[in-house]
Order: sequence, then structure tokens, then C-alpha cells
Amino acid sequence: MAYHSKRSKVYHTQNNCPVGKAVKKRNRLPGTGGKKMCNFCKMAGKGMAKKGKKRTVRKKMAKKAKRRRR
Repeated sequence: MAYHSKRSKVYHTQNNCPVGKAVKKRNRLPGTGGKKMCNFCKMAGKGMAKKGKKRTVRKKMAKKAKRRRR
């Protein structure tokens, strides 16, 4: 199920998305909210997020999410 937050510019569909995990459950809104899909979720949905790339993408996305929270 897709979800987004008011502050986010993207929506998420994957349970293992590090950026999606950073969104607190109380801030999650159902649906896409007219926003574009998260890059990690897009790659994972197409099966492109392979082990090596997946870790790199997760690290980058987690860093971005961490910066946003500050």
C-alpha cells in the first residue's frame, strides 16, 4: 500500500525502504498524494535493487532522511 507524508516530496510502496521507514507512523498518509515515487521504491519494485546496489542506495537514502530530520 502506498503512503506519503505532508513534508515529503515522494511516496513509498516498499516496506524495506529506508526513507519510508524514517516516516513516523503517525505522519503517514495513505495513497500517493499526487507525488512521485521514491527512487528506492521504484528500483526495488522493478527488481533492480540488487544486493550491492541496494546497500549503496539504502545508505544514500538513509543519509538524506537523516539530514531532513535535523
